[in-house]
Amino acid sequence: QLYAMETSGNYQVNSVGNINDTYLGFQAGTVGNYTLTFNHENMESQYSALYLIDLMNNDKVTDITISGSQYTFYASNTSSAQKRFKIVTSLNGVTENKVIMKNVFTINNNGNTLFINNLTENKGDLVLFDIAGRIIQQIPFAANTVKTIHTNLTSGMYLLKASCGNNQLTYKIVIE
Repeated sequence: QLYAMETSGNYQVNSVGNINDTYLGFQAGTVGNYTLTFNHENMESQYSALYLIDLMNNDKVTDITISGSQYTFYASNTSSAQKRFKIVTSLNGVTENKVIMKNVFTINNNGNTLFINNLTENKGDLVLFDIAGRIIQQIPFAANTVKTIHTNLTSGMYLLKASCGNNQLTYKIVIE
């Protein structure tokens, strides 16, 4: 079972004015893998980004901004709901184990939408290449932000190369 954990108690349905810093408790019925699917509407009018932090998996951060985003995790039987997840609307202020990630960035995609999560203090650049190595697009991104890029890419494989300060990351995507 999944619960919203508030100071006043655990709720299966929760209505709050601000979803930021919402804790979710989880109680596994059986040992195994579980998948959360985040379906939401009109969230972009209130929040530019949503992240799920798995508090029992080294504070792993998953971008759940796009409706339909999924997160799979392993859980053991517990006798009560454990404070397992935290939903945040920004990675600014996320501390504890996130300090070791302070100087990195990540690239993700969901279909034709690209996400660059820049956790550095530096601006960066993303270069999109086709499989033949031709530059399709160059996109700057700001420091300490998640940049969402909507593309019109046709089906195929593409390479993304992001650079930010001394950090570089190359990421392969397949558009179906």
